[in-house]
Amino acid sequence: MVRFREQQSLVENPLLRALIGGAIVLPPAVAAGLALAGRAPAAGRLVLLLAPPMLGVAAVAALLGAARLTVEVRDDGVHVRFAPFQRRARRFPPDQIADVVARTYRPIRDYGGWGIRLALGGRRAYTVSGNAGCELILVDGRRIMIGSREPERLAGAVRALIAGRRAPGVRR
Repeated sequence: MVRFREQQSLVENPLLRALIGGAIVLPPAVAAGLALAGRAPAAGRLVLLLAPPMLGVAAVAALLGAARLTVEVRDDGVHVRFAPFQRRARRFPPDQIADVVARTYRPIRDYGGWGIRLALGGRRAYTVSGNAGCELILVDGRRIMIGSREPERLAGAVRALIAGRRAPGVRR
């Protein structure tokens, strides 16, 4: 049974949208400005120079546009998948989760940005936008930050999962 499900996209990140938009819009705007200023040969050369990098930016933008972080809390654990970069979801079984904390964090400072991140001390993060999420504290001491638009709901579902594991008479 799915207790919680959330899907987020990298294109929800306003900083990333601004960077991609600027990289796509700015070069043609400069070329058009040069053409309008009477420097058509310079504009033509600029377009030829910028076409390959712009195609690269477009390809990266398409890849990032397809990126999705899916988080599910099911009876068998917490499942996290960052498609298309992960083929299968990473599962954290309830018996490996010691605690969960809903909190805010600083993506760039704490983890070096968004995506699947590995920080100092073995801390791992799965984030796409914003600065809110849930930190899973595993039995072995590792910490896993999962970005969420609804961190309190996610933490509640994980707590219920953990409580169900500890309840007597509950089979897994």
